[in-house]
Amino acid sequence: MKKSKIFLITFLVVVLGFIGIGMVMGIIEGAKNPTVDGYVYTLKDDGTFALKRPADGEPRKEVEIPAEVKGKPVTSIESGAFEDNTVLEKVIIPSSIKVVNGFSGCTALKSVTLPKGVEKIEQGAFQNCTALTEIEIPETVTVIGSDAFSGCTSIQSFNWPVTVNRIDFDTFKGCTNLSEIVIPEGVEVVNCTFEGCTSLTELSLPSSVTEIWSFSECESLVRINYKGTMEQWESMHGSQDVNGNCVVHCTDGTISDLD
Repeated sequence: MKKSKIFLITFLVVVLGFIGIGMVMGIIEGAKNPTVDGYVYTLKDDGTFALKRPADGEPRKEVEIPAEVKGKPVTSIESGAFEDNTVLEKVIIPSSIKVVNGFSGCTALKSVTLPKGVEKIEQGAFQNCTALTEIEIPETVTVIGSDAFSGCTSIQSFNWPVTVNRIDFDTFKGCTNLSEIVIPEGVEVVNCTFEGCTSLTELSLPSSVTEIWSFSECESLVRINYKGTMEQWESMHGSQDVNGNCVVHCTDGTISDLD
């Protein structure tokens, strides 16, 4: 009888121990990956939170990202956070956010305002957001990744921030309605940027550009206004790959027959 009691007590202690460990692990998991208002956040090494993914539930047309979770700032939106959400039309992003990602395939998203304080737009962040017509980028942004806006077929104009000195691979690839882009002095590299921008007819480039690989399938592009000399243009590294009707207007003359 004593042995059976000892066995039972031991068994209960072990079971309760496992339950206790499970509860502790659940508490730890909840602290590291809390769910707030339908979205899962993850605690980063620097002690701030990143918006990770939606929890179970129907997607919403409008989302306001909180500036804080459990008293700690939310500083980034991770890849996949809103990916392929075909319902989302508007997102309110707090000034605590430093890194933006996760909106690729949001085909109903129409406009985005990034607050002052955002420093980086990750690769493919707004790729294939086909309804996006307007995006405001603050001058605190210093990095815009490749493919950031590729496939945004509704966007018509864009002001490149003066704080980013290179336009990277496929940034605006397939933006078929893009007809105007302002590229400020200070940009040095324009890298395979405008492929398939079929509505782009005229473009101005600063004299600071030293490398350019850009205009494949830009069939409507007929004029490039380059704020450097003909010698600078001809010594520029890269391949413009423009159609035969395009003329480059430099400060000291024009260059044609570029195909």
